[in-house]
Amino acid sequence: MSFNDLIEIIWRFCLRKKVFNWLRWGSVIIAILLLILNFNSENSTISEIIKWFTSLLVLLQMIIAFSDNKLQIENSELTTRLLRLKNIEDNLETIFNVWLQYILEYFELDASWRVSLYIFDDRGKDENDRFLFVSRYSKDPQFIRKGRNEFKVNQGIIGKAWQNNKCSKFFKKDISEAEYVDILVNKYNFSFDEASALRMKSKSILGNVILNNNHLKVGIVILESINFLNKEKRLEMNEKFPELIDNITPYLSGLLELYSDNLLNQERLG
Repeated sequence: MSFNDLIEIIWRFCLRKKVFNWLRWGSVIIAILLLILNFNSENSTISEIIKWFTSLLVLLQMIIAFSDNKLQIENSELTTRLLRLKNIEDNLETIFNVWLQYILEYFELDASWRVSLYIFDDRGKDENDRFLFVSRYSKDPQFIRKGRNEFKVNQGIIGKAWQNNKCSKFFKKDISEAEYVDILVNKYNFSFDEASALRMKSKSILGNVILNNNHLKVGIVILESINFLNKEKRLEMNEKFPELIDNITPYLSGLLELYSDNLLNQERLG
């Protein structure tokens, strides 16, 4: 082993064990003790007292500088961890988007349809349980735009599907907007303002839960269209949509739990 190799090993050890931090703080403490022990207000001249206080102020500035540097390092590490968690979230959302696109392609659905994925969040009290928006896909860009970030567990088709594991609602073809809003308010626990503000007033809606390996509900998929479906198509979708979701659930459930853990870690660090 060469002398340079030995120096490098010692250097890496000191960095890993934070030896330099110990030496730095140790030297500051020793300097302060020496100042205190050597200070004699009775025998010191004015200039010596001024020098003593000046030295003490310099040391205090060093302490503040060391503390600020440590805080900057901690903030930098925290920012790095948050960025990593955000990257995980973005990558998972990309994977979810591929699966949602697969659902539309499987049924050969047109641009009047969209499919959305929500995760169940029960970290608060029971009355605060909610669904958080995760991802969405549609062939029409205006239907992809994210609206509400969350839904109450007792609201809309998403709430009905959660209670019963699956649910569907098909509105009549010539329903007026006033009738539509009235149904959402009286049957699906929407306020008038919430129902009126919905950008996509869907006439065909299907929902199905996603179960994890312990058969616990962790998320839900909502498939909806602005178009009316005839009886034959309604029967087909009611039969095949739950089957498809059950088939892809083994792939989605684990990813949703990972996504949920990732969000929780972001909240803790944030």
